Amino acid sequence: FILAQNPPSIPVLAWCVAVCLLRRASFLIDFHNFGYTMLAMKLGQGHLLVKISYVYEWVVSRCAVGGFAVTKAMQIWLKENWQVSSVVLYDRPPDRFQETGLSSQRDLFTRLEKEGTLKSLECWTSGTVCSMFVDDNLCKPASRPQIMVSSTSWSPDENFDLLVEALPGIEQQLQKISKKLVIFITGKGPLRSAFESKVAQLSLKQIAVICVWLAVDDYPRLLGSCDFGLSFHTSSSGLDLPMKVVDMFGAGLPVCSASFLALPELVRHGENGMVFDDAK
Repeated sequence: FILAQNPPSIPVLAWCVAVCLLRRASFLIDFHNFGYTMLAMKLGQGHLLVKISYVYEWVVSRCAVGGFAVTKAMQIWLKENWQVSSVVLYDRPPDRFQETGLSSQRDLFTRLEKEGTLKSLECWTSGTVCSMFVDDNLCKPASRPQIMVSSTSWSPDENFDLLVEALPGIEQQLQKISKKLVIFITGKGPLRSAFESKVAQLSLKQIAVICVWLAVDDYPRLLGSCDFGLSFHTSSSGLDLPMKVVDMFGAGLPVCSASFLALPELVRHGENGMVFDDAK
């Protein structure tokens, strides 16, 4: 057997078919999403290259003897539209995603403070920023801010404008109960600077939004230090699931997630998280 993950689709899948023919091997595809839907995010659904990509992916997928799908919704779609049989295998979080101990949290926030990542929080305290999260006795202070985390590649399939629209209302609610909120957003991408500019114009007092690029080992530590997760992933196909939410669940976080077709297979509203359709 030769197993290939999709996407990427072009030219990997065609190469695999060719190798299978030469070696008389059977071809299996691990479907995580579809290349043509991701291309459509950039070029538009009606673009000629998107249509060619769809036909290519369909034809090559028919050469496989079967495969794996990350959701039941994807499994059904593959069978009904491309006549490809698949077995559902849900993603699981790596073992490194778990609740972070207070000692490790203190080390993380101390390091982020020294790097200047937490500079925007200095106006909230007369002491060290780290002590807002974990004090010298390795306890959570009563005044510790709530911590939300999201991760993104800042691509068009994640609408962070919804967060910008929601922040003023959240600010008002926090003022009523005298609480503060820190929102960490990890990742790099082309839409980050525009988002940061929009947030800066809001002049928030109770909320700090911190966009940061973390070391590989610090990302799971941050997730395990937070109170809840946030996802704006809606999927280019509507049929895959966000790995970031899987990782957040591994870290023990409830998750607020934007709604899309396959999401109920991962996030169940009112059980392990909350699902939203708009900024309200």
